[in-house]
Amino acid sequence: MKNILFNGYDIVLFIVIYVCLFFSLFTLTLRRDANPAHPWLSGFFLTQAMGAAYILALYGDAFHAWAVTHTPAIFALFELSLWLEGAALLVYTRVSLYHDVGFTRRDLVLLAPVLIYIITVSSVTLYYPPDQSPAFLRFLQSDYVQYYEHLRNTVRVGFGIWAYLVVQRYQRQIPEAYSNLDLLSYRWLKLLIAGFIVLRLWSAFNVLLFTLINAILGERISLQIDYDMLGIIANYGHLLLISTLLYFGLADSQNVMRITKETLEVVGKATTETRPAYSDEQTERVRKHMITARPYLDSQLKIDDLAQQVSIPPKTLSSLINQQFQMNFFEYINSFRLLEAKRLLRDPQYQAQSIVDLAFRAGYNSKTTFYRLFKIEAGTSPSIYRKQHLLAPQSGRPS
Repeated sequence: MKNILFNGYDIVLFIVIYVCLFFSLFTLTLRRDANPAHPWLSGFFLTQAMGAAYILALYGDAFHAWAVTHTPAIFALFELSLWLEGAALLVYTRVSLYHDVGFTRRDLVLLAPVLIYIITVSSVTLYYPPDQSPAFLRFLQSDYVQYYEHLRNTVRVGFGIWAYLVVQRYQRQIPEAYSNLDLLSYRWLKLLIAGFIVLRLWSAFNVLLFTLINAILGERISLQIDYDMLGIIANYGHLLLISTLLYFGLADSQNVMRITKETLEVVGKATTETRPAYSDEQTERVRKHMITARPYLDSQLKIDDLAQQVSIPPKTLSSLINQQFQMNFFEYINSFRLLEAKRLLRDPQYQAQSIVDLAFRAGYNSKTTFYRLFKIEAGTSPSIYRKQHLLAPQSGRPS
């Protein structure tokens, strides 16, 4: 009779392994030039495949016996994936958001998981005498492994929270550098990171529950709890996480703009300065340029672009806009776009064109954003505004 290596629950992990390996290869070989974040996404996929295979090797009944007999080294090898996945997700997040991501001495902390792993594997190899059972597997079956798993889970959750904070900081800074934020929405990335954190917190909860029940209620009570079902729930959650990653992470990124981290840091510092770092001549230069050149008609205008056009450093320009006009860059540029949109809506020459076409002509690239900002500023919808001013006699100042 043939041996059965997989049961129904194991098939979920097998699907995760297959999908992750396929898309890891896909992103690395076919999509490398499309987005510099794809190699890191490929690495994250690889850690997920290894992690799922690791669970199969540990808890997959017949497959566990097969792994012990034929590939005993995979227990120590696949353990590495659990230490690398958080760092891979963090770097992928940073490269997805920023151009020219540089690494500093502070980023050496990314190597800390590898160092912990090397120390652990080396210590385990020296502590356990060689016999027929893999040394690392005996360590995983010991009473002390739960404390090691607490450390590992803390590191994984920590990297997930770090990645989430990177996105949060980016979204706070980006209005200082971009005039259109629709193509810069990374809500999907926040959902992905949040999903990663939830799954890793679930793993941490499982181990913590085991530790507390054993310490407080004793081993007899602990044996009555179905920890396997908690693990199965995590496996289905893992599949959902990977599906989310495939759906969003491999989406067409040609229209997704990124900015250098240095630019955000520069304009961020400018907003906190109290003393004006600009002259009256520079202020007037910006005013004239906005009226005559109308750079706001460019839907992808960035503060770097405007700074180059008016020959003012980005930091100085950001300080000028924030202090002189009491707005950030996004608000400043869109104030001109709103005026242009109003002018076009009032002009009988353009009454045959749709409101959306006029919004795009004014520099917007999103119907939703245009309608939202227009209603906030004008107090009414663009369609009602258009009807009121096309039917009303042309007198007085335009509103």
